[in-house]
Amino acid sequence: MAGWLIGPGRSARTLRARHTIGADGIASVVARQVGSEVLRQGRHASRLHGWAGHPGYVRRAHGPGWALVGDASYLKDPITTPGMTDALRDAQLLADAVGAASSRQLLEQIAMASYQAARDHLSHQLFDATEAVAAYDWDTPTIQRLLREVSASMSDELDHLDGRLRTGAVAAAERS
Repeated sequence: MAGWLIGPGRSARTLRARHTIGADGIASVVARQVGSEVLRQGRHASRLHGWAGHPGYVRRAHGPGWALVGDASYLKDPITTPGMTDALRDAQLLADAVGAASSRQLLEQIAMASYQAARDHLSHQLFDATEAVAAYDWDTPTIQRLLREVSASMSDELDHLDGRLRTGAVAAAERS
């Protein structure tokens, strides 16, 4: 990451270098975004660090005696910061699947396949939007649309978990 302090009274801004473009390339991007005069008032706050990124991937989520959650089961660029949320979501989905298999509500293979299907379904939209955001190949209307897609996919995850939790609470109340 390249850290730049932009002018008096402004917060530090960072830009991620998707390709090796050097400090001059980063400076030209910043100048286009905030203006040359603002850039001249700022100072270079740290040395330039770059990360060329890595294409995302999805792994099989389970096998005999093992299961993966969160970042262990797939990689997406960290730019949309869903890591902890994904891990906690997957852990809950996996716990539900293990519980269903342990109580013999479902065969283990079916429960684990259901876990993977739910994980894949809930991850797909965010995965695609994250890859598009991380490509840095967008203009203002495009990034606005992409960020709405990120938000919508996170809302879908919450709705899914909320429905699961309500169902669990209703079932627990009915058993009492």
